Amino acid sequence: MHKTVTTKATPEKDGKVEVKCSVCGNVKSSKKIYKASKITLSKSSFTYNSKVQRPTVSVKNSQGKVIEKSNYSISWSNKSIKNAGTYKVKVTFKGNSYIGSKTLTNKITKKANTITNVTPLKYTLNAAALKKSSKSFKISATVQDNAKKTFTLKSVPQTAKKYISITKAGKVTVTKGLKAGTYKINVQINAEATANYSAAKVVKTITLSVKK
Repeated sequence: MHKTVTTKATPEKDGKVEVKCSVCGNVKSSKKIYKASKITLSKSSFTYNSKVQRPTVSVKNSQGKVIEKSNYSISWSNKSIKNAGTYKVKVTFKGNSYIGSKTLTNKITKKANTITNVTPLKYTLNAAALKKSSKSFKISATVQDNAKKTFTLKSVPQTAKKYISITKAGKVTVTKGLKAGTYKINVQINAEATANYSAAKVVKTITLSVKK
């Protein structure tokens, strides 16, 4: 009489299937079950693109042979792998040959934000009107993910420094007294980081013309 004794393999250790004599316990035959040590993801890192990005899971034994899917199940820490963050995938073994589990990590990194459609890049004021009162105009820009925007003056011509200011919201005010001429104003626009986009900044030159 013989009996079959199976020691299941794990991701760390080999297993084996032994046929033993049920009377004396002598091993009649033994077959190794190679450990499931080669568990990998097709890609461990993605960049956010507003779509679900799920890597494929490869499960092989230490000899590089594919382990049949019936021997394990796969579960994700989050069903929707779309937003920037860290996700875990767990491979849990089952059946007659394997036991144990292994957890891998997949990341989705933030995408660099873009600052576009900056307007106006040119603005004209009337010198006569500017002699009577201060004038204002608003700079606008498009960013991704509704990121918070702030505006600062990087540089203003020396002759216009005391006449031109800007708020964080992008409102440029030209106080009365600025003489006729053309002024190049460098404005820095900052987009703060969001859940899926990293912070960004850009400097744009606004041409201000004060005409007689």
